[in-house]
Amino acid sequence: MSGTSSIRVPYGETKPIPPLATPVGSHRQTEDSIKASGITYTLLKHNLYAEVIPMLIGDRDQLLKTKMIYLPTADGSVSFAPKDDLAEVMILLNRQRYKNRTLAF
Repeated sequence: MSGTSSIRVPYGETKPIPPLATPVGSHRQTEDSIKASGITYTLLKHNLYAEVIPMLIGDRDQLLKTKMIYLPTADGSVSFAPKDDLAEVMILLNRQRYKNRTLAF
């Protein structure tokens, strides 16, 4: 397995923009708005969903030709979890214990 990350440089710009900058920035703004609102919250920051693995592997011919799986982790590691498992965590979570907290997993 090989880790890789891609970057893009907008026309006329010299500084690359990470491919996830837009969704990550949007998520951060949403989290900040929720925290500032005064409502009770528990934010869950999920890792990559297991359901994206087929997209990362590519089609069979590509996989057999390259013998490579590309992960959006650069030189890091990643753990995948199915969405259903993460939803179950939310159901089982002791909401009072995690009131107004952000949990990353």
